Amino acid sequence: MLKSRLIEVFQSFSKKDIRGLRKWVNSPFFNQREDVILLFEYLAKLYPFKKYDLLDKKKVFQKIFPKENYDEKKFGYTMSFLFQAIKDYLAYEEYAAEPMNSQIHLLRAFRNRGLQRQTETELLNAEKQLSKQPLRSIEYHFFNYQLQYEKSDFHISQKRAGNENFQALSDEFTSYFIANRLRLICTGLVFKIVTKSSYQQKLQEEVLKYVEENDYSNTPAVAVYYNAYKALTEDDSITYFNTLRDLVKEHHQRFPKSELRGIYILAINYCIKQSNAGKGNFLRDLFNLYKQGLKHNIFFEKGVLSRFTYKNIIVAGLQLSEFEWVKTFIYEYKDQLAKNHRENVFNYNLAIYYFVKKEYNEAMELLLQVHFDDLHHDLNSRCMLLKIYYELDEDNALNSLLSSLKTFIYRRSDLGYHRDNYLNLIRFTKKLLYLPSYDKEGKESLKNEILSTKAVVEKRWLLQKIEEK
Repeated sequence: MLKSRLIEVFQSFSKKDIRGLRKWVNSPFFNQREDVILLFEYLAKLYPFKKYDLLDKKKVFQKIFPKENYDEKKFGYTMSFLFQAIKDYLAYEEYAAEPMNSQIHLLRAFRNRGLQRQTETELLNAEKQLSKQPLRSIEYHFFNYQLQYEKSDFHISQKRAGNENFQALSDEFTSYFIANRLRLICTGLVFKIVTKSSYQQKLQEEVLKYVEENDYSNTPAVAVYYNAYKALTEDDSITYFNTLRDLVKEHHQRFPKSELRGIYILAINYCIKQSNAGKGNFLRDLFNLYKQGLKHNIFFEKGVLSRFTYKNIIVAGLQLSEFEWVKTFIYEYKDQLAKNHRENVFNYNLAIYYFVKKEYNEAMELLLQVHFDDLHHDLNSRCMLLKIYYELDEDNALNSLLSSLKTFIYRRSDLGYHRDNYLNLIRFTKKLLYLPSYDKEGKESLKNEILSTKAVVEKRWLLQKIEEK
């Protein structure tokens, strides 16, 4: 039972979720099965499931049906009905989180029943509700489009001679479509960078041309994504990036945090691209975006800060020698990391801090406490330990690590193209280790060999160590 979909979903619940679900399954309107209530209460008492033996199907069945022999099929039905109740509850929670959902469906219900007076009243209420909210995001245009659609259909049902809101209906659909299409185009650009895959973006040129021929400067949802796209694709991109940065600052309150997070990621990817190309002081822009996002809680999902974002912020700060800020950040945001990764991620990133500060013993002590399940974090940790042993002239420890790392890489079948990167690091580190400092020709030969080899992780560090020999 532990590996069932029911338990997987249950494990994602907060205490608030359990309280809400208890009301749901106990309501005759949503559930009329006593066995579903009993199974829910049994699981609620066990939450968060530390005693796995109590989730044995036969033991649970006995608690729910104490006078019956175990029946696999019957118990399966009970689990299935509870799982369905949970799905219905979660769907309702998502629906109820946005008040406009209820307003639009209420309008539709009154209109379908031919209730003219009530429909007119709710149309006015919906328009007031939508205009008062500060958001002018893609979702805003979607709700406004739905509202205008209901209004248009109502006018048609009343057989009115004119349809005074048809233009608004058409304009809102266009704004929603263009903003959403631009967002998908921008997302495709990011995916292309990360996954090295390309995507067919239909109507891309038509949408871009339409935006350029019409004034969308007062429509933040369109203006933001248009400038993000141009910044990511144009050679002379700085003007578009500056406009994007100004728009985000000006319209910060116009977007929900979930959408704003995506916009920040677009701006961050632009800064990383420009910084890697050695253009301007985009590393500072990148760092400022991270700080601004932290200030407005943009990077958190359900109160959790991604371990990847945590590391990226730390690396950006260290590259700018913002040592005091970075150390404060490492400790201050530790508790916002996911519990199952928290200690490893904290120790690993604190080790990065000490490594950059050249406090190698402190870094090494932390790395020896790190044990990652994630393959690439594990390899990054081993690479840092490799560099520390080299810096401390721990030749025996370094040789032992190089040997164990090589064995580890050969045993992993899921490394793909990364295998050559790490094998070349091992090979070049060994050559570097036994290269005499007086051998100028040897150093030049090794330097050229490293430069001509494409697949090498830590290439910059290797070249730096050759120069220091």
